[in-house]
Amino acid sequence: MRQILSFEQYLEKAAIYARAGDLIFMDVALENASRWSIILNQDISTQRTEIEHTGYYHAIPLLLAQAQEYAQQYKLRRMESYLTDAKKYASLVGEDISSKIREIRKITLN
Repeated sequence: MRQILSFEQYLEKAAIYARAGDLIFMDVALENASRWSIILNQDISTQRTEIEHTGYYHAIPLLLAQAQEYAQQYKLRRMESYLTDAKKYASLVGEDISSKIREIRKITLN
């Protein structure tokens, strides 16, 4: 039997996934929390924003590491996909990663 969690528990799970940089599971948990919060007439917009910010911040180094790995393998489309995502999330959290992106792209020139 599947256990149904409360919106608070979904928020807790989302925060755990966010700290791990796991945006997919973070989003799923946030969606579940949002559904419950609507049913229960609870406003979780502030918590949701904080969790998303945390998730984006922690996802950036993971995305850059994956982009670097693809750069070393000369898989340029995949590298650029991860760099695009990293840039998007860096923009959302106000982080400048332009020098890191340049370093990763330099790898493909060797």
